[in-house]
Amino acid sequence: MSQSILMALDIAPESVGQTITSAHGFISIYDFDGNILGRAFPDETESLNQLKLNLSIELKASELDPRSFIDTENDDLIRCNIIDKVEHVDNFGIVIYNKQGKLIHYFSEPINNACEDIVQQIVSFPTLPKEEWNQSSMINDPDDFISPIDWDLSWFYGYRS
Repeated sequence: MSQSILMALDIAPESVGQTITSAHGFISIYDFDGNILGRAFPDETESLNQLKLNLSIELKASELDPRSFIDTENDDLIRCNIIDKVEHVDNFGIVIYNKQGKLIHYFSEPINNACEDIVQQIVSFPTLPKEEWNQSSMINDPDDFISPIDWDLSWFYGYRS
């Protein structure tokens, strides 16, 4: 793949609303309304995970605010401003809807307390004050690091699947 994944696909970074990794070995890129903008395929020298990481870095670097995207549990991205509603479905999991009312993400989590915590993280993420950002000494610029959503809270509740 070229140095800029989005440029090679003729996609403006500001038009990307969401990325979804397919089980068939590619990444679908969607706009704010859920329409497909394109698909990125790894070249022969990179894995799907490396492509996903490179695309994530490229998209996040195109934004001034590091809270513009949330990472899903499988490291895909959802732009925060397309999220309309995040719901906890008892004993089932978490669903995220876009502003058109379309289901854009589902996460299976049978532990209700974990779901409530995850929903709260997602809802508060875009407005997380800088004082609450995770200051890690493992990165070059700790002012730009925000803890990602913790999707695996099961072990906090004494249950491990």
